[in-house]
Amino acid sequence: MVWLILLVIVIVGNLIRLWYFMKCLGVKDCQNSKCRYSEYCFRHQDGITEEEKEELIKYLEQL
Repeated sequence: MVWLILLVIVIVGNLIRLWYFMKCLGVKDCQNSKCRYSEYCFRHQDGITEEEKEELIKYLEQL
């Protein structure tokens, strides 16, 4: 019975990962850190956007 529960958990987990993978197929370059699929997206690259970069430069200039 325990093996059946583990098997169901693995299958459901893989189906969820497949769903996220299929959602990310249409995205060419994922730079949106607020995207709910970015954690699972194979195209997502951590980094800062141009807006965040400009904001940081403004803060540094104020110092």
